[in-house]
Amino acid sequence: VCSSDLVRAGLVIPTHGYVRATELTHALATAASRRGTTFSAEVVRDVVSRDQGVRIATTDGAHDADAVVLAAGSWTSSLSAGERAEGGPAVRPIRGQLLQMRFDARPFSHVVWGHDCYLVPWQDGTVLFGATVEDVGFDEHATVDGVGQLLRSLGRLAADTSRARFEAVRVGLRPLTRDELPLIGPSSAQPGVFYATGHYRNGILLAPLTAKAVADLVLDGRRSPLLDFVRPSREGL
Repeated sequence: VCSSDLVRAGLVIPTHGYVRATELTHALATAASRRGTTFSAEVVRDVVSRDQGVRIATTDGAHDADAVVLAAGSWTSSLSAGERAEGGPAVRPIRGQLLQMRFDARPFSHVVWGHDCYLVPWQDGTVLFGATVEDVGFDEHATVDGVGQLLRSLGRLAADTSRARFEAVRVGLRPLTRDELPLIGPSSAQPGVFYATGHYRNGILLAPLTAKAVADLVLDGRRSPLLDFVRPSREGL
């Protein structure tokens, strides 16, 4: 499948897979609803620690809680609780553009990684191809330059792509911290506030580990030693 003279060899990893984040998120939401979880679609304006608990101010009013977990991704720093104490945001967005394409015949049977791109073949016959890394703020638009960059990378990695058809162009904002490590654990500045954010390109992969560590901490007071490496206090939070 490779057409580039730059590629000399490959490494097959049979267990390498891909998580379909949208389907997984819907499944988790359904499972949580069946167990009594209530979802509310509101825009959070502020998070404030009080004498007892934490108050969340939203576009529809205020909510009080014993504890609040901030898992706001790239939007963490838009909240007062997510502002960096000494200059610059604790988390900033990095745009990633991806292409979903369809080939006449399935070109790959495994996930394929190249120097600056990856290809994920799905069972429905489409291939997900990405991704760009762009520091452009909160701009979520797909661009000609971004798509062109992906197509050039695809041409260097795959054989004949001229007859592939576009299914969709996807755009996401990945939450990046200054040292590229996530922010997980209790706030050092606001009692009752806990962070689970800044996972950059590994959010869905680290979600189970993060969820367990935060749940153990908030509900049972059990602190994983791993949290020492990702403590929010290193960013003044």
